[in-house]
Amino acid sequence: MAHYCLFTGGRDTIGPDVEEAMTDILTFMQHFYGVGLRVMHGAARGVDNIASVTADRLGITQRAFPADWGRGKSAGIIRNEHMCSLLVQWEQLGHSVEVIALPGGRGTAHCSRFAEQLGLSVTHIPIPGYGVTSD
Repeated sequence: MAHYCLFTGGRDTIGPDVEEAMTDILTFMQHFYGVGLRVMHGAARGVDNIASVTADRLGITQRAFPADWGRGKSAGIIRNEHMCSLLVQWEQLGHSVEVIALPGGRGTAHCSRFAEQLGLSVTHIPIPGYGVTSD
């Protein structure tokens, strides 16, 4: 079985500290879950991009879910809810799943809240110098 991990975080949460934290997180997870680890992200700048680049560097399978901005301002919300709903479906099929939230703003807070409402495990990772996930 696979382990699906959705990363959420701010578009402005960037820099060496964030890259180091992502490397530490994914390296640990890769040792724990092995080749079954699957990274998910929303294909945005910031945390999503850092998750993507780090997963590539470590040879971890990933799947990007870019928002369809043709749907209007709610595209990010729709994308987040879709990713979380997929995690629920995969969990029902016997896979392990989790959400890891790094510092961010309203989109990150929405994704985390929605995941928790669906009963998903959400781990909030603080990074010194960055605000916490807020509304």
